Amino acid sequence: MNLIKPKAIIFDWDNTLVDTWDIIHAALGYTFIEFGKIPFTLEECKIHVHKSMKDSFPTIFGDMWEEAAKRFYVHYLNNHLTHLKSLDNTIDTLNMFRENNIKISVLSNKRGDILRKEAEHFGWTEYFVKIMGSLDAAEDKPSAIPALEIMKCMEIDSPQDVWFIGDSVADMECAENAGCVPIFYGANDGLYSYSADSHINLAKLFNLTHKS
Repeated sequence: MNLIKPKAIIFDWDNTLVDTWDIIHAALGYTFIEFGKIPFTLEECKIHVHKSMKDSFPTIFGDMWEEAAKRFYVHYLNNHLTHLKSLDNTIDTLNMFRENNIKISVLSNKRGDILRKEAEHFGWTEYFVKIMGSLDAAEDKPSAIPALEIMKCMEIDSPQDVWFIGDSVADMECAENAGCVPIFYGANDGLYSYSADSHINLAKLFNLTHKS
């Protein structure tokens, strides 16, 4: 195995550390109905929402995208903290990396203020050097810009020392654009060199690596 232990980790947030599919799907469904559109199925939702809102909503809602975004956030914020759940063994993963003196940050295409509120809700803020969301940088994922900003905050000079762990195409493209090591979180189907479909298997992947 050529994979080596990282000096830092950049995690995606939604459905990599926390389970938000049902919340996102419901809020998006209400928004679609309000704007006279047929809601996505859950599977369609998973395909279409990996981009940031400012990159995806104009395609879906056209000139009404900003109003649709406001309505989405109304629906999302009505219940996100009540129904937000961490994925199984997430806290064990965070503790594992911290105990190995590996710096951790979060990069999401979710709006930054909401992202940080959710991290605070779980009491996880202290684990992360940086929590960066949409609109916190000049561009969102898959651009390399936010990942490079996070690496600067973590004082990491070489992107090859960073694992970028996420569940979407945008995450993997961002990792590659920034020069990080892409680790796909989910069922791989042979598309990516490295992957884990659970936090238990992510820990196994980490433990199999050797120090550079």
